Amino acid sequence: MLSSKHKMILSSGRFSGTRRGQLTAAFDQLASSPNQDKLVIHFHGGLVSEKSGEEIADRLLPFYQGAGGYPFFVLWQSGLIETVKNNWREMIGEDVFSLLVEKVMQFVLGKLDQAPGEKGLEVELPSSLEVRDVIETKQAAGEVPYAERDDDAKDLDGELTPTEQAQFEALLSTDAAFISAASEISRSDAPELNPVLEAELAEAQVAAPGEKGLVSTTTLVAAGVHVLARVVKRFAGRRDHGIYATVVEEVARELKGDLIGGLLWKHIKKDTEDTFIGNSDTHGGVALLEEISRLWQTGHKPRILLIGHSAGSIYICNLLKKAAETLPQEIRFEVVFLAPGCSFNLLDKTFKEAGDRIAAFRSFGMADELEMRDAILPPVYLYSLLYCVSGLFEEKVDLPLVGMQRYHGASTSFDPGQFPEIKRVLNETAAFAHPWIWSDSAAGSGLNTLSHSHGSFDNEEKTLESLAFLISHGGF
Repeated sequence: MLSSKHKMILSSGRFSGTRRGQLTAAFDQLASSPNQDKLVIHFHGGLVSEKSGEEIADRLLPFYQGAGGYPFFVLWQSGLIETVKNNWREMIGEDVFSLLVEKVMQFVLGKLDQAPGEKGLEVELPSSLEVRDVIETKQAAGEVPYAERDDDAKDLDGELTPTEQAQFEALLSTDAAFISAASEISRSDAPELNPVLEAELAEAQVAAPGEKGLVSTTTLVAAGVHVLARVVKRFAGRRDHGIYATVVEEVARELKGDLIGGLLWKHIKKDTEDTFIGNSDTHGGVALLEEISRLWQTGHKPRILLIGHSAGSIYICNLLKKAAETLPQEIRFEVVFLAPGCSFNLLDKTFKEAGDRIAAFRSFGMADELEMRDAILPPVYLYSLLYCVSGLFEEKVDLPLVGMQRYHGASTSFDPGQFPEIKRVLNETAAFAHPWIWSDSAAGSGLNTLSHSHGSFDNEEKTLESLAFLISHGGF
């Protein structure tokens, strides 16, 4: 079991399971450790339970020690992945979900096959049976349906014409299976829906008592139109995640909204902020910075490496910003991100407020083709957790995340005028040697990773060897 000399446990940013005095004792032990000159502070990901966090720390403790570091783990009670998966399973268990995905896909594919002179007119649709068969066959094989058509979607116009909207409304409102599924979603034991959709259903039922099935169908038809409109808009703006994933994301947003995981993600991010606000007797982040300051006051000035996996990168950004406000100017940090889930906007603000506190920077992530094969919610959603966060959990759709290679390229969708924070972050990190490492990489010591899944960055052999080199040698 991991000793309190190497950890603190937090819940909502506050001590929970360890106490303030134990943190002081941990830093006292650092001063007498053989590895006293290298303090390694590790922040696990945001969807990790306390038990899993302990297991990760138990595994990494001897590894960090073997690399010459004094390990300290920030364990924050944020184990929400099962909640996300349960919400997801609950939603896709409803027929209305799969039917909406099928119908929107049917219409989008029809629009893709239109000749230039047919745009805006009624769409000739592929059969629903054909679309359903392709989706089910590809899902069974663990493949993304219609991925071969993704490039074609870039030519879609971004607006639905009145003719197209009327056609799609008719497609939904005359489909017997959809009418039945829409009626089912209003049953007493149905899953909780997006509060906006719930309110619309309730309001319509008050206006038309006794016509529950008709009300549900009418409301769900309108919801389907919202989904289709957002999908084609994302294609036109080059903000899509491929045809199928984009449709799935938008249907999920319409039916569940933040309930699919957005509320939990907001809670995770808030925890990483709240821990640096308040009294050091109760708030772990404030106390951690106090202990670092105390080290300097006693003349003990180790290298400090901050290693953050996934949402742990958000924790590090908030730590750096608070450190810039409260710690002596000479205290600087070496930062290592593993599949970071922080946004470019947050990292941009961090460089603005605390850039002079970052002595070194390196980020390890998956190449985009691997990111798109790391299925987080199979068989329906076959992309990675970061794609899911960017496409479903964040308030803005397709929010640029630091750990996704997709946002580091020269795509016109992320031009400096529209996303200046991307260019500023890339300019800031260009001052460091090899700031961005994408798997598979075999570029040399401290530059290697073969991680092929979001969760593997803290246990994949080559990535760990790179971490060990950075801890023992520094200078990155």
